[in-house]
Amino acid sequence: MLYVLLAGPDGLPVRESVRTQAFSAKLKMKRALAVVCENFDKFPIETRLWFRMRATKEWKLVPDLEQRVEDLELFDGDSLLLEVSANSKSMFFP
Repeated sequence: MLYVLLAGPDGLPVRESVRTQAFSAKLKMKRALAVVCENFDKFPIETRLWFRMRATKEWKLVPDLEQRVEDLELFDGDSLLLEVSANSKSMFFP
C-alpha cells in the first residue's frame, strides 16, 4: 500500500488529501498516474507524478512513466504525489 497525495497550488502536498492505494509491483507508472488521477477526480493532462520513499523527505519526479513500480523500488508506506497544473506556477511547474 502506497500513500497517494494531491499537491496544492503551491506544489506542496495537501495532508488532508492523503489516501492509500494498492499497486502491483509490475504496474507501469503511466497506469499508476491514471489510477491516482481517477482517485482524485482529475484528468491526466498537464500532470506530473512524484514519489518519495518512507526513509527520505525528498520528493523525486518519476523520470519515465514506462517504468514499473518495482523499478522505482516503491514499497509499503512510500508515497506518490500528484501535481496538476492549473495554468499557475507552483514550486514544481515553471
